[in-house]
Amino acid sequence: MKRALATTASAAVLLGWAGTAPAQADGGDTDGVERIAERIERVAPEAGQDLLGARTEAGRGLAARGDGLNIDLPDHSRGTLTLARPGTGGAKLALGMPQEAEQRPAQVADDGTVAYPDALPHTDLAVQPMERSARVQTVLKSAGAPEEFTFPVDVPDGGRLAPGKDGSVAVLDARGKPVGGIEAPWAKDADGKAVPTEYRVEGDRLIQTVRHRGAAYPVVADPWMGQDLIQDAKLVWVHAVQKFTLQITPTNFMRAQQSDYFIAQAAWEELLAKYQQPLGIHRNHGGLWDQFLCHHQFAAFAGNTWNIEDWRPDISYPGTILAQCNPE
Repeated sequence: MKRALATTASAAVLLGWAGTAPAQADGGDTDGVERIAERIERVAPEAGQDLLGARTEAGRGLAARGDGLNIDLPDHSRGTLTLARPGTGGAKLALGMPQEAEQRPAQVADDGTVAYPDALPHTDLAVQPMERSARVQTVLKSAGAPEEFTFPVDVPDGGRLAPGKDGSVAVLDARGKPVGGIEAPWAKDADGKAVPTEYRVEGDRLIQTVRHRGAAYPVVADPWMGQDLIQDAKLVWVHAVQKFTLQITPTNFMRAQQSDYFIAQAAWEELLAKYQQPLGIHRNHGGLWDQFLCHHQFAAFAGNTWNIEDWRPDISYPGTILAQCNPE
């Protein structure tokens, strides 16, 4: 249960579920859409969450609903992907499809992938809604495909896009608190080999460069976006001490924002909002916060979960650091 003070690198995202019959292409090339979905499935990193079925909802268009999050999907390849948590006063994360795209109608594959065939030269676009996140894919079909893709981001007034050390990008509001984030980019070719890719930020635009020349086509690349910072939390009985530990699973995006105090504070508020009542987190909030912040600041990559305990003494944050996040 001890945590070594360590660092490494990673990043992440979240959202959706819905209500009527699945949306279908209007006279579209269904086989082509299925091929796009299959190409993505072959190389995309494991999401750890179910892919959702997009459906047409009255007044919302193409949408999906996930684990406490709503996803509005672009009905064409120049639209906007929006993630929002119900009941949070309108907080949302919105990413536009590549500015360079031609307008193509959405088509839905059997697995729920929403595809926009030939939206750019030699390039298909796709969006995958998932339980706690969504990702946008570019499927580059030949060397004639572009190497840069420009994604407009809806940044709150007074906020900004903040690149992380690992290549991820946080969307911050005017107070410096996260509205959501975009995971560090990935790209793979048809042989499953990594293709060099990175983001750069220009104002409220996220620009992805994919250096695919000489790769085996098709090449699949993506921005993967979401809002949650806490993926899960549960009480676990520790036989060695005959006491419970609060086992927290942060999202990859949360892990990547190491040492950012405002993101840690937002994650703590999210933890209490989601789990305080069902898990009975009512004692020693000061000590729990110090342990939580210590894990975020110094041990973000030491393990898949962070363990904090309300029975540990509240000895101040500096004392918690000296105790390697586990004061006795």
